[in-house]
Amino acid sequence: MEKEIIDFVADFTGTNKAVITLDTAVNDDLGVDGEDGYEFLLAFSERFDVDISNIQKTYFGPEGFNPLTIIFVALYAFISGLLGFPDKHSKLTVSQLITSAEKGIWVE
Repeated sequence: MEKEIIDFVADFTGTNKAVITLDTAVNDDLGVDGEDGYEFLLAFSERFDVDISNIQKTYFGPEGFNPLTIIFVALYAFISGLLGFPDKHSKLTVSQLITSAEKGIWVE
């Protein structure tokens, strides 16, 4: 299952599979976000027959590139890091994808 998931992630993201590990975060490390994140989860669900209807966490941020948004997000991340606020989204790792595929249901 590990090889199949890594192949899927590599194909979807255009990333060399040699750099994808169990700890690779699809969102944070590979840059999948916004509408692409939604499409990624749908494609994953269909390819590996995983029920994703019970997803509770937020894994992807907004779509698009806006210089003002980047400044705001960077400032927010800096301040929230200083104050100990949690991240706005959770990491989505290859390991989590493998576990979910093996169980046939989303595992958070």
